[in-house]
Amino acid sequence: MRGTAGAALTWPLIAICATLLPACGAHQARPQPAPVETSVAAAPPPASAAPAPEANADACPPGMIWDKKTCKELDACTEEEDASDFHPPADPCSAAPECDKQCAAGSTESCVAAAVLLDLAVAGNHSTDAIADTARAVALLEKACQDGDGRGCGELGRYHHAGKGGLAHDEARAVDLYRRGCNCRSPLGCTDLAAAVAKGEGAPADKARAAALYARACDLGSALGCQSAGAMLRDGEGAPRDLPRALGLFTRACERGERAGCNSQAMMMESGEGTLRDEGKASALYLKACGMGAASACTNRGLLFDQGRGVPRDAGKAAEHFQLGCEGGDPQGCSNLGRLFEQGQGTGSTDLGRAAELFDKACRAGSGDGCQRRSAVVARMRDECDRPSAEGCTNLGYVHEHGVGLPADPREAARDYQRACDAGQAVGCSNLGILYDQGRGVVQDFAFAAKLYEKACDRNSGPGCNNLGVLHEKGLGLKRPDPKRALALYRKGCDKGSDQACANVKLLQDATQGATKAGTGAQVDVGATVVPTRRKPR
Repeated sequence: MRGTAGAALTWPLIAICATLLPACGAHQARPQPAPVETSVAAAPPPASAAPAPEANADACPPGMIWDKKTCKELDACTEEEDASDFHPPADPCSAAPECDKQCAAGSTESCVAAAVLLDLAVAGNHSTDAIADTARAVALLEKACQDGDGRGCGELGRYHHAGKGGLAHDEARAVDLYRRGCNCRSPLGCTDLAAAVAKGEGAPADKARAAALYARACDLGSALGCQSAGAMLRDGEGAPRDLPRALGLFTRACERGERAGCNSQAMMMESGEGTLRDEGKASALYLKACGMGAASACTNRGLLFDQGRGVPRDAGKAAEHFQLGCEGGDPQGCSNLGRLFEQGQGTGSTDLGRAAELFDKACRAGSGDGCQRRSAVVARMRDECDRPSAEGCTNLGYVHEHGVGLPADPREAARDYQRACDAGQAVGCSNLGILYDQGRGVVQDFAFAAKLYEKACDRNSGPGCNNLGVLHEKGLGLKRPDPKRALALYRKGCDKGSDQACANVKLLQDATQGATKAGTGAQVDVGATVVPTRRKPR
């Protein structure tokens, strides 16, 4: 199974807020109070301010509009501006003093930049007066929006959507401001408005309108707008399904640095949807998206290596990519990696304990595949332990100890580890020793723990030697501390592959040579595997 393509827009995290402005959809003017009528004859207003009743908007001065009674100032961003010749402006400034100076000189872009810097300072706890800085950011955005800066309107809307800066959460107000931002060619204003319209937040749900807004955002230079518009066309949301157009939008998103766009483009190239199938090109696109942090793209490329499609079959590279996907938050990557550990492909050896951990992680993240595989591998552990298999008992003990697919039960884990140790399994002895060392599931007994660690060490368990060294260094369960014996055990553990034992060699040597830091003797839980160096020290 594979990871998924990127979803449509989620709400942005950085938001700037201000006093709310009235709504202004396309071709709508802001409502104004009717002029006060009196019985006293007034002098005729100047032609530039009040044309005759039969006059129209053409008779008003530039920047004003006729409302059937008088000329009034035209609100900024009430009309949707053409996106065809739009070029995103460069950031006007990067430092607060520079932005403030340019803003005072009339640069609305600098006012917005100054507001964003204030918001970042507040969010990062770098502001000396968060309330005052937030209020100033609000005023700057309000001014910029009134002067026709689309980004200012959009950022103002985000504050209202998030309910930041002491403002009440108001989705309708936010949508009004997003609309104004989009009208004045703010890419983020359009994507925010599209997301709200798609979800029916602050406005009636309208998938067709959302698709058009994402497309406009794409035309305005938004990579995310291209990705979201492509996803809606691919899925037939808001418009008839159109795979070639969707692929074109994903390509534009990818070219602009949107990782989900690269992953979506790769998936269509892999499957041949809307284009000729090209698994080699899909692999290259997955690599690009994976490098940009798209976890599902890492998983998807791993699957190509796993199956030998578009690239030579290579279980080791498949495992590497599945691990990247899993670590990046893709549950399918965890499940796929668990399968390789279960099968012993590309992982060096079969490791049911590690497989169970990965399936459990995938299951907890919502992967049905992970849940099914977790149940199956735990059942396999039970069967192997009942044969009996020492390794199977060690693995079963680990899942009982840590609650992997089962309720955590240290007592049951101790019984499983005891069976493994009695059968000569070094890891089982070491893990059982840890339970006695820490008093989990059994009565704490350092002396018995030392005997179990010694059994494990005698069977060439690096962590077992390390853990026995800890007890000798601290004199736990023994007659007295014995640093010399501890050092010898750490060295043996290091030779047998225990990284913590290697670290303890240096720490103890430094301590005995009069260094300021003393050896910590950290213990190791080697867990449910016959490769004892896998588990992190604890």
